[in-house]
Amino acid sequence: MEFKKLAAVATLVGSAAIMSAPVQAEVLDAWQLNLPGYAGVSNIGHLVVSGGLTTVTQQLNAAGEIEVGSKFNNFGGLYSITYTPESCVGGCDFGAPDPLPITIEYNFSGLTGTVTSYDLTTGAVEYVFDAGVGTAELNIVGDSNVLATFAPAAPSGGSLGNFHGGVNISGTSNLLFALTSVSDDSLFQDKDGGNLLPGNVFFAIDTTNQIFTPASAPAACDTFGVGGLCSQIVVTQQGKIDALRSSSEIPEPATLALLALGILGMGAVARRKN
Repeated sequence: MEFKKLAAVATLVGSAAIMSAPVQAEVLDAWQLNLPGYAGVSNIGHLVVSGGLTTVTQQLNAAGEIEVGSKFNNFGGLYSITYTPESCVGGCDFGAPDPLPITIEYNFSGLTGTVTSYDLTTGAVEYVFDAGVGTAELNIVGDSNVLATFAPAAPSGGSLGNFHGGVNISGTSNLLFALTSVSDDSLFQDKDGGNLLPGNVFFAIDTTNQIFTPASAPAACDTFGVGGLCSQIVVTQQGKIDALRSSSEIPEPATLALLALGILGMGAVARRKN
């Protein structure tokens, strides 16, 4: 029995380390983006998203309504990306955006989450994303090569003024993504030219969202279980992307595996003693 408990602890340790957000993270100032085949861009305050589109599939109860605990998933992308040059310390940069040397986009899929608050009268909804579920990729438009990949981390969530509202009903989302891979170590760099690599680098995507396609009528779907009901909406997104660096690194998978084996070994020793 004790061995099973320790095995469970080992699993949880690995999961928590991968999915948890940095306890302390700094917003990086004047960071750099080096796209392959193009001149590097320096002195970035934040990236600017002027166009994004997300499709949300929302779980409904038997009455065709959202309720606290209802699940959702979404996929989409962030487009029309420029950048605001560094103008202040932290995430307060402002001013007219400058273009990047080539068009890039973030594409994400498989993101899931849960409704944490729902007002049956107004249709207002609040939600959180599931950390570690789904992926995002950074690409140059027209090029299938993946420049970087990301995984959602906690805390990530948002709100919408009225899920059942019409076009232009607004809300916000705040997504924290952990950098999980890069095609080239120098893709992202800090202001001093140091490479920003997976382990302690995050990107905070903060957007204002507006309903583009209102919620569809409740319809049968098996997305969240056999015999369920779902509704879909499409929202547009505008906002910014900040680069962050945590003061502590997320352990590499090999380190997590060794940690798990160590915990399991402790269990074996404990059993022999008993």
